[in-house]
Amino acid sequence: MPLWLLDTGTSNHVTTDLNNLALYSPYQGNKTVVIGDGSGHPITHTGSTSLSLSSHSIKLNHVLYVPNIDKNLMSVCQTCAYNNVSITFDPWSNQVRDLTTGTLLKTERTKNGMYEWLESVSSSTRVQVLSAIKTSMNEWHSRLSHPAFDILNCILSKCSLPFSNKIQAPLLCNSCSINKIHKLCFGTNIISFSRPLEVIYSDVWTSQLFSVDGHKYYLILVDHFTRYTWFYPLKRKSQVFETFNCFKELFKNRFQSRIVTFYSENGGEFMVMKLFLSNNGIAHRTSPPHTPEHNGISERKHRHIVETGLALLSHAHMPKEYWSFAFSTVVYFINRLPSSSLNLQVPFEILFQEAPNY
Repeated sequence: MPLWLLDTGTSNHVTTDLNNLALYSPYQGNKTVVIGDGSGHPITHTGSTSLSLSSHSIKLNHVLYVPNIDKNLMSVCQTCAYNNVSITFDPWSNQVRDLTTGTLLKTERTKNGMYEWLESVSSSTRVQVLSAIKTSMNEWHSRLSHPAFDILNCILSKCSLPFSNKIQAPLLCNSCSINKIHKLCFGTNIISFSRPLEVIYSDVWTSQLFSVDGHKYYLILVDHFTRYTWFYPLKRKSQVFETFNCFKELFKNRFQSRIVTFYSENGGEFMVMKLFLSNNGIAHRTSPPHTPEHNGISERKHRHIVETGLALLSHAHMPKEYWSFAFSTVVYFINRLPSSSLNLQVPFEILFQEAPNY
């Protein structure tokens, strides 16, 4: 029967006994819990539990397990915020009420000059969640948006992620096999570059279906140096000019850097930008007519996005009208996974100088 003390001064729930938590996992950070005398006590686990009432349950999320603390502390602020309740105090008791209906859910009398909450946690619902639980390679492949085998292997090794079975390449995935068939690509060109955003490749893709949020096209912008990709769903091709202008100004301010060369195809949505690019000192290079393969980086990136996005939709049994959400998710993962064209470096890490959190 764990005893909790209601505390208006603590920002998180704190427990002294790991058995008070229904779900928990080891704490990976380096923060400590600081008490009134200024001393800090280490956190070893974090977790959650729920406290049963007659017609309600109070959820305690982000509970910190601190073995050196003497009492279980229930944060009043966290309890009210996550459970839509109010807690009021008088000299003799505390009352918990539903914030919407005003229904009284619990009354607890004060004991020893403190506001207490006495509650049992059913042992049948207690589950231990450990980071050491191993996941299959196939499941990691699905979680990380169906990356290639060498990329997946690099992530699992680099981040020391546990997996239950070692699979030799190639990794077999039905969704990838169906959606990633392609012909051999053109040879690559050698272009010199020395910093991010110096050379930008672009491409506009047209969907056969309108997405559920009304988009028919998307624009990608790929930085040659970092291979970082920006994804912009569009309702009209005429939005390309405005979107690129916003991109240029945004990242000029963010990175104090200007674009030197802009690569595109010969589509009308790009050709109307010639004067604008010239006035801004940006060289505009285009691929030869009817040979988009010469815009190789954009074409390969486009293929990667579409194939992986369709694999995600196929794996989730979702209709293709959700392509804009799937493709956006794919780009998010591409930017945070090692790239074979960068010798397994991560685009996000090169551009922002910090490692992504997997």
